[in-house]
Amino acid sequence: MKDNKLCKVLFLSAWYPNRYDEMWGLFVQNHAIACSMYADIAVLYVHPVNDINQKSIEITITEEPFLTIKVYYPNTIFAKIPLLNLLFKLFYFFKAYKIGFNQIQKHFGDYNIIHANILTRTAFIAYFKKLFAGKNYIITEHWSRYLSNVGTYKGFFRKMLTKIVVKHADSVTTVTENLKNAMQAQQLMNNNYEVVPNVVNSDLFALAEMNSAPIKRILHVSCFEDCSKNISGLLRVCRRLQEYRNDFKLIMVGDGIDKTVMEQYAVELGFSTERIEFLGLLTGKSLVEQFQMSAFFVMFSNYENFPVVLAESLICGRPVVATKVGGIQEFVDGSNGKLVEAKDESALEGVIVEMLDCYSKYDGLAIRNEAVLKFSQQAVGKQFHDIYSEVIRKNKPC
Repeated sequence: MKDNKLCKVLFLSAWYPNRYDEMWGLFVQNHAIACSMYADIAVLYVHPVNDINQKSIEITITEEPFLTIKVYYPNTIFAKIPLLNLLFKLFYFFKAYKIGFNQIQKHFGDYNIIHANILTRTAFIAYFKKLFAGKNYIITEHWSRYLSNVGTYKGFFRKMLTKIVVKHADSVTTVTENLKNAMQAQQLMNNNYEVVPNVVNSDLFALAEMNSAPIKRILHVSCFEDCSKNISGLLRVCRRLQEYRNDFKLIMVGDGIDKTVMEQYAVELGFSTERIEFLGLLTGKSLVEQFQMSAFFVMFSNYENFPVVLAESLICGRPVVATKVGGIQEFVDGSNGKLVEAKDESALEGVIVEMLDCYSKYDGLAIRNEAVLKFSQQAVGKQFHDIYSEVIRKNKPC
């Protein structure tokens, strides 16, 4: 497909020192892999390091699957003097980007479009490049903070700057229609909004024969943050289920700030070890195997955008149980799962009982085929290819 490439695209993404936040980098990487099927791609991460021992900027460069340059800059040189520390953080932030762009020019050469991921810092850099270097840019947003019930999109300066960089982007993409609407409700206006979902490797996340074992595996995968994911509610529901059914096992996959607390909560609830298992963080084939061995997937979130794990389950041909929040209703219906209201534990219990009895009646191949059309690397890459093409058409050719 690279024979059809139109231009060279520079992906920008912030990288985070907290390992639980690195999923943002993973989402961006997956989008970049999809786009690399149609364009030359390079990725620039600029990453603050909260280590008082780091006093200088460090760089790592890798070539596969495409050129990726990570620039690490010190974030706490004067931790005990807030104002001075802020000034130095800004100094190193801009210096890190300058070094990063120099490395991009050296190893990648000129590029036609900047693809800024996750507002606001990366988009500000892209906007700066548009003003002073004539570079076109698009923005992709994944974050649920703009949703009205989340309440984390705050600060006058942040809001003002975000409005500016969104307004002047050549296109803005969100992973759901719901997120697009939420951003527009926050007065983040742009004439070229597009919905491009998260991407799943449909070769890795493959269809497997439906598991017919007598013990049905109910799978949950998340970042183990109870405020949004409502893991405690899911545990309460399945603990009640344990009282009258012995044909299931709840498989909990993931890591995060509340993992230890949730493990302890399961003990306090009196879960039988035969009914629950915490596997920790899994990736790659190990994660795929859990989807393939499951009867169905469940997520009882209080709020969401559209979690990629739902798409991964669907591409493996497994139906899902989820809440009617965020953009989930855009992708889940009666053909591939069941939905309940957030926090309605009674409804969730009833739906899980139904799924335990009827999950095998779902057409796994049909679920997968529909998901591939929406979430595969080829499908998502083609959507971005079309957006790049339109930006180029309106501006200048590659």
